Amino acid sequence: MATLTIPDVIYHDLVARAAQVRIPLEDFVVPLLERELEAPAPPPPLTGEAWRQAFDKLVRDSAEWCKHLPADHEIDFDYYREREDAQL
Repeated sequence: MATLTIPDVIYHDLVARAAQVRIPLEDFVVPLLERELEAPAPPPPLTGEAWRQAFDKLVRDSAEWCKHLPADHEIDFDYYREREDAQL
């Protein structure tokens, strides 16, 4: 059987949670790990052209959404432009 090393703080938290439901630590952790393995991996962060396309879609969607706001309402897109500059 393989051994997994985790920080003491997490270990003690897991022991406490297992004790709450009155089961051994292994019986508590193994189903959690199995569920995690079955879950799809998160997608990698967007880069390059894919990021540019996602950003352009965000701007288009935001502009469309703004049509439904009162005429005197303003949205500051500079925040998103600063993030765009940081990505490039």
